[in-house]
Amino acid sequence: MNDANSLRSQTSEELIQNLRICSQSDSDFENIFKQLSNFEFFSYYYSQNKLQTLIRECILKSHYIFIQSGQYIFKQGEISDLFYILIDGTVQKQISINKNPAQTKQNFVAPTNISQRRKTKSQCYNHEKSTIILKKYYQGEGFGEFQMQRKEMRKYSILCLTDCHLLVLNKETYVTLLAYQEKKRLQIVLEQFKKIPYFNNWTLTEIKRLYNRMEIKTYSINSVVFQEQDSSNYFYIVKQGDFMYQKSLFKNNVLEDEREKGLMFQNVKYLNNKSKKITDVQI
Repeated sequence: MNDANSLRSQTSEELIQNLRICSQSDSDFENIFKQLSNFEFFSYYYSQNKLQTLIRECILKSHYIFIQSGQYIFKQGEISDLFYILIDGTVQKQISINKNPAQTKQNFVAPTNISQRRKTKSQCYNHEKSTIILKKYYQGEGFGEFQMQRKEMRKYSILCLTDCHLLVLNKETYVTLLAYQEKKRLQIVLEQFKKIPYFNNWTLTEIKRLYNRMEIKTYSINSVVFQEQDSSNYFYIVKQGDFMYQKSLFKNNVLEDEREKGLMFQNVKYLNNKSKKITDVQI
């Protein structure tokens, strides 16, 4: 695992260097083309020879940017005009909402002066905002496409949790080269989720809403997903593979159950952040 991470890090460093140089030589272009094959977003295109031309055109029409940790790539309410592919780093997708709009409105007393009234109202609502974390994006993933296709304002913000290196496509390039294929790929993914027993009674629209907020993680055999007394922050659905869970009873680990793909676990206590009652969940 460490070797894989080391190779991935080395590849991203070489790719970033090539993107920074922005050389037009054939050798540099081919190096970038080969290095992008290691990234999740482009894997779908590399798997089909007829789509590899799209990657080459994306490279020619994209540009590289660097954004520091703690900075926003874009904010909720801004114009949707760019699509991003994360070359290196981690970002967080989040939305801001009013904590309690009804209570805020009820407690608000407007001054008689119009200018002061506007200022006070703005301050009142600014202090009543709450941030909800939707998901995180990692190296090799793309984001920013949904509102861009429908000419809408951004419905969420993207915050850099680490220093981030990104490949950026403008709206025209994305719509021309990738929009159709991305819609097709999303449809395939949603239909795959539909086959999971947990989603038997869900519509594709409902699955899509959840998919836009979920993170897909891969665990190697004998990996521990969480342990007893860990904070309950996540809800898990097994997409593929088998797992078992154990519970500590009188200082002895007792095998409680074994479940197959498509079943959920940790579905009772995660909402109120109580400690987990399961000791080891292993894939």
